[in-house]
Amino acid sequence: LAWKCSLNGENNLFRTVPTSFLPALLVHATPLFIVIRAPCAFHALRVPVASSSIVGRPQPNRWLAMTEGSRETRSAKAKRGDPSPPSNHETQLKRQRVQPVVKKEPDQLQEGVDLVDQKQTQKPPKSRASPATPITKSERKTPTKKVKAQPRSKAVASPKGKNAAPAEEGWPPTVSGLWLIKSEPDEYSLDHLKNEENSIGFWDGVRNLQARNLLQKMKLGDQCFFYHSSCKVPGIVGIAEVVEEATPDLSAFDETSKNFDPKSDKDKPRWFGVRVQYKRELKRKITLEELKKFKEGALAKLTLLRVPRLSVQIVSKTDWQFVLSKEEEDVA
Repeated sequence: LAWKCSLNGENNLFRTVPTSFLPALLVHATPLFIVIRAPCAFHALRVPVASSSIVGRPQPNRWLAMTEGSRETRSAKAKRGDPSPPSNHETQLKRQRVQPVVKKEPDQLQEGVDLVDQKQTQKPPKSRASPATPITKSERKTPTKKVKAQPRSKAVASPKGKNAAPAEEGWPPTVSGLWLIKSEPDEYSLDHLKNEENSIGFWDGVRNLQARNLLQKMKLGDQCFFYHSSCKVPGIVGIAEVVEEATPDLSAFDETSKNFDPKSDKDKPRWFGVRVQYKRELKRKITLEELKKFKEGALAKLTLLRVPRLSVQIVSKTDWQFVLSKEEEDVA
């Protein structure tokens, strides 16, 4: 055995020795030999070892095959074309199905050599166009232009909701100096106004912003239809005239009044009223039911038939003359 022992395939450790020195050599040199070169190759022990499980069938010597394989480095296998066993890191990457990404530096890479395929390093293109391909004018999104809101007309705007009237030509009516004012006869009727001193009364108690704005537009000498509302037979009963323009409504500051408004401030009054004078009473009451008959005809633009809940309304000249024309007619 000593004659056949070798390191790295060369007989450079042991030479032919006399047989008398063989026992002493084996006793003293065997521990040192095992420590220095544990996976030594025993070329002489190429005898097949019988398996204990399968008797009579020759088995390859696994120890010799392992030691011989360890001699050959990975570089030699790479030159020969044999794949090297994967490392733990590569095995883990394969399990995760993640391809290793290698950063390529232009100074370290040779011309025409890529460590990683470009298909693996490049990310999938997004839905947007790449910077290399310019976007045409047709593909660009045209910004929506903001349309400026048209200024509201100085005419009366109809309120929102179920009582709102459709927008059309001639509606809402413009200020013409002719009005319609509504009052409950139990609270303040035409007779109450007539019995006032000089038949002049202050038209207060308005708590609607739209009606308040209309009161502020009244001028001296404007004519008003006096309308009785919230009664059995509502209708126009007389005519009054504006004798004083809008002034602050003092009932809004009176805590004992039913028209008291805690939000109203004397320095900045919120509610206003006008003074009107009794002119005359109509020959007969022109009822609301009678006016509704002309809703689709001559009185199609009358605010009373479109926005009936508004207490101060504008009346056009044509509607004013039409209503007065019905005063002479007899209703059966």
